[in-house]
Amino acid sequence: MLAQAEAHFSFDTFRNDQAARASTTDKPADPVVNAYAVPAVRLRFDWRARWRTTLHLARLEFVNLERQPSFQITTGLLVVLAVLLATVFTVNPDFPELPITSRMTALRLPMGLFIGLFLVLMTGELIFTERTTGFWPIYDALPQPDSVLFVSKLLVLAGSAIILTFVLFLTGIGIQLGQGFYRIDWGQYASDLLLDGFMRYCQLIALASLVAVLTNNRVICHLVNVFIFLTLTLVYQFGAHADFTCLYSFLPGSSRYSELIGYGANMPVRPTVHLIWWGVAGLLVIGSVLGWNRGLPDSLPLRFKQWSSRFSWCYGLVSLFLVLFVLFFSLQL
Repeated sequence: MLAQAEAHFSFDTFRNDQAARASTTDKPADPVVNAYAVPAVRLRFDWRARWRTTLHLARLEFVNLERQPSFQITTGLLVVLAVLLATVFTVNPDFPELPITSRMTALRLPMGLFIGLFLVLMTGELIFTERTTGFWPIYDALPQPDSVLFVSKLLVLAGSAIILTFVLFLTGIGIQLGQGFYRIDWGQYASDLLLDGFMRYCQLIALASLVAVLTNNRVICHLVNVFIFLTLTLVYQFGAHADFTCLYSFLPGSSRYSELIGYGANMPVRPTVHLIWWGVAGLLVIGSVLGWNRGLPDSLPLRFKQWSSRFSWCYGLVSLFLVLFVLFFSLQL
């Protein structure tokens, strides 16, 4: 039995069997691959997606702008200057006046110089902010079209104009209530501060944006915008007593309001002139969107080439409508 066991079970047999078992146990198992369906990605650049992107970018840039110390300081100075003008600088001690609504809304004229100058400068800063901060390589690589990015900046500036106009409105209400005057004309507030205040600021933003696009330089843009704005303001002040003054963004007779006759002979033409300036502002915005250079500064011939390549039938149709719109209302004067 021992001889038979030695013949069948040797050390070589155990060693070979152990090596075979080790080779089978050390062999890695086949990986289990789970098959997942890859989701289909569809690029959506329709008008709804563009408007959502525009509003989202405008909200982000607006939050960033209102956190800036320059905006907060401007808002505080607006309140202080408006209070001083209404209670100290324009008050005659020999002839005291009640804080009627027309006196409060008249603050839009001197304060319009302050608000308009701030918005004109802020327009240039916001358009060139990517170049100033060095963010332009990432900004230029975004898949969104130029119209989405540029319109979002215009919405931010319009939002800033809304806040400044609303602050002026609250300041006038506070002065009236502080002096015990409660006969507030809400309709006049809405007419003067919206028609001759906020909407005029938006028209100035449209003009400043076109100047920024044409100059394509931050410093030159500021110089030209300030020169144009101050020229319009001074010409309007010198011609304030004329029967009819036609200057971009200004309405005739704004400084000649009377409690008896309102704006007098200029009352019927003021809405028409306002519509004309809105048509001109629309043309300025279209020119700004078509000519905006969001990346590295290009030469003027190259930008005109890009301008012509971006001009589609949609822009042409809207431009034609605005031109006919302006001509139609101009013939009504």
